[in-house]
Amino acid sequence: MSFNLYKDFLPDTDSTLDIGKTATRWLNVWGDTITGGTITDGTATLTGNTLTAGTITDGTASLIGGNLTVIGTIGASGDADLVTLASDVVTIAGKVVSTVGRVIATTRATTTYTILVTDHAVFCDTDGGAFTATLPAGVDGQEFKISNTGTSSNNLTVAPNGSELLIGVNSNFILADGESLNLVFESTEGWS
Repeated sequence: MSFNLYKDFLPDTDSTLDIGKTATRWLNVWGDTITGGTITDGTATLTGNTLTAGTITDGTASLIGGNLTVIGTIGASGDADLVTLASDVVTIAGKVVSTVGRVIATTRATTTYTILVTDHAVFCDTDGGAFTATLPAGVDGQEFKISNTGTSSNNLTVAPNGSELLIGVNSNFILADGESLNLVFESTEGWS
């Protein structure tokens, strides 16, 4: 397969980069918009506004500041990651279907602990004594599963952040050995 550099890859008069053919093993495309085509077994990097692709398979589409729109499919074979973000938000309008399971962040605490926004399942071992796990400031939709994994009859106290509600009131909640609490935050209702 051959490409005409000026016809197939260079921006046209509307400042977009239109890829009419499958792009294989290409790197670092700079411009305002990449539209159409297929990314296969390669990397597309865009510094600018929008990256729109028909299909991304076994490759990487990196966007530095802007929007990623995929019209079609994002696919990967083997153990490839479909979406990886270090510190940003992925918003998906539609349903997410996982065919191979889901891995969540787990944390183990054995003494007073302030739950982090990066935690998800918090295992609190109270065998060394009772202690408190304090929730972070709530963000709509954030969820935690907090478990007292102790076996020595020591309670775990779950405390809300500041004046936030915890199961309808602004007070602590006690978990005995073996008990768990699943919480989701909503700005009006607090942690429920």
